[in-house]
Amino acid sequence: MQKDKMLEALMNLGLTCLQAKTYLALTQLDTAEASMISKASNVARQDVYRIMPTLEKIGLVEKIIATPVLYKATPREDGFKMLLSERAIEETTLRRKDKKLLNNGNNEKLGFDSISHKEPTEFIIISGKKLLVKRFQTSFLEATNCDLIFPAYAWNFVVFNLFEVIKIAIAKSARIRMVTETREIKPLVSGKLESLMKSPFFQIRFASSPIDFDLAIFDDKEVDMCISGNSSKVPSMWTNNPQFVKMAQITFENEWKNSRDSMNIRLTIP
Repeated sequence: MQKDKMLEALMNLGLTCLQAKTYLALTQLDTAEASMISKASNVARQDVYRIMPTLEKIGLVEKIIATPVLYKATPREDGFKMLLSERAIEETTLRRKDKKLLNNGNNEKLGFDSISHKEPTEFIIISGKKLLVKRFQTSFLEATNCDLIFPAYAWNFVVFNLFEVIKIAIAKSARIRMVTETREIKPLVSGKLESLMKSPFFQIRFASSPIDFDLAIFDDKEVDMCISGNSSKVPSMWTNNPQFVKMAQITFENEWKNSRDSMNIRLTIP
């Protein structure tokens, strides 16, 4: 009975029946090869091989290169949190699209009065790194103004996951401001920074004192803040709460005002 409820819950969160059976079986095995997963889930082996890439992409499974190939499940509790976060993000995106459709002027042509729609306040905890990267990428591409504060240890996350999408954003004339630290900025990072700084839409300043938190503000409407307190970047909290956004704006502007301009900083540090 408990197993059936879990399968139903996973399917309600977007998995197919076979995907849910496969993932649930692997959570019981922890790490296993396809034949073991097939036997435990009662899903044909060929279907297991077909399903695994999708579960990997979602972040529910890790592939271990071995002979034979092994698969490791994301713990069940974390898996449910990731799927819940994904569903919340999808619903938020759909609401945005609906709002744009309602406000694109078509309502006037149809003879309807302008519709006032207030977006509900949400707090979303994002526990999976892949979901966090996806959230950031979407926000950068949709926003026209992005303000970020992050410590030195977050540079790897920014450079390896967001550099390309930041380039696209500034190419579309999105204004991006960053406040960070000078310590631990390596040659690879400084080279990418210098390429971004060629755009008038990208500005960076360096804090005079250590930064021990990070947050991102998009269009003065949404905030993402790391709540893990370490370099993993997850879990992270996303919100469109106006009071929280206002507090984040004040924090950023204070840091920006008290930081040094990038032109006075030697970027490459051995």
